[in-house]
Amino acid sequence: MRRVSFSLCLMALLALALLTPVSAFPSMLRRRFQLKSILGGLADQGNNADAAVQPQVSTTGGTNNLQWVPDAAHAFQAPQSTDKRGPCPGLNAAANHGYLPRNGIVTLDQLVQAQQQVFNVAPDLGLTLAVIAVALDGDVLSERVSLGAAADSQTNSLGALGAVLGREGGLNNHNTFEADASLTRNDYYLSPDRNNFAFNGTLYKQMKSFAAQNGGLYNFDTMASYRYQRYLDSIADNGQFYFGPKVTLLYGAAAFLYRLMPNSTGLEGYGVPDEASISSFFGASYDATTDSYTHVPERIPANWRTRTTPYTLLDVVTDLNLMYLEHPAPFGVSTSRGNFVPSGAVLSNGVSTEDINGVGCALYQIILDNVPSEFDNVAITPLTVTNYIVSKLNPAFAQFGCQH
Repeated sequence: MRRVSFSLCLMALLALALLTPVSAFPSMLRRRFQLKSILGGLADQGNNADAAVQPQVSTTGGTNNLQWVPDAAHAFQAPQSTDKRGPCPGLNAAANHGYLPRNGIVTLDQLVQAQQQVFNVAPDLGLTLAVIAVALDGDVLSERVSLGAAADSQTNSLGALGAVLGREGGLNNHNTFEADASLTRNDYYLSPDRNNFAFNGTLYKQMKSFAAQNGGLYNFDTMASYRYQRYLDSIADNGQFYFGPKVTLLYGAAAFLYRLMPNSTGLEGYGVPDEASISSFFGASYDATTDSYTHVPERIPANWRTRTTPYTLLDVVTDLNLMYLEHPAPFGVSTSRGNFVPSGAVLSNGVSTEDINGVGCALYQIILDNVPSEFDNVAITPLTVTNYIVSKLNPAFAQFGCQH
């Protein structure tokens, strides 16, 4: 098994795979289509999600693995004012239906289970997302995290002492799980009250306008184009915009709209990423009088069925890579509004399995690189958190031929 050391992975700090000049990308973009073919056309499934789809019929006359969500035990309830909600629409919806604790204080195991129950997220991906949330925004000793703002008394294992020595930021914490250039949330420095976690109806309307160019669907083409537009928006408007390797995790999150949120039909494992499904999960309520969107509590759409095939860590790494390559964006930082200083690095890959493995291994390194710069609780050292992540994720990332 290939071991990726910290020294070697420093070379990948400014990319998820290889650091390549922008001028090299015409050939990379051509190879993207070869990669899609080798990997079974995963991106094409997203592009063609508007095609007519019929459920698979089993020999017993029923549909194949179509599971209705929510069930009778998970009715929707709007959150109370003290319940924690944050920047992740899917997790907010899961909590509003009781798949996660309705107060928004959740454990690692609950996060993994809820992702599987609601969205059919495979254990390796569910564990990866849960570990990132707990390690970077929660308490590794109790394995608890807030879906929104920090909640020391409920999430840390040290009680009042923990609040003095440091705090867990919750998923609202900037530049760990949440980052600039998100789909429907403000950039942190563009919000006077720092509400980088709150739904922005103007941004949702902008995203919908991109879907309108693709038959009203939030498919691969829509999300790749809109993902890039949000990058350009942040360059233009945010004088403190940071776009580095860890921000590329947003590309994986954008793929969730057409991989996890559609109402499953069974034929391709998932269904059509239409407005009905996406607006419900995002809590986007349209007001025709003002032609604007306001926020309502996120909920699972009516008569909704989860995807029939598990969505794996390999799937999301592949989707992240393909979406980024559709509109390669140089990493860098802004020194003032409209003044973006690129680092000269972009994400690239070839067409072989080894290249995808490289993206997966570099993604693992990026998760670990986040710890020292963002960790806030002096009672628990960054090394403790790093060791926690490694102990949890080494088995999941072994499939890419890497471990720490």
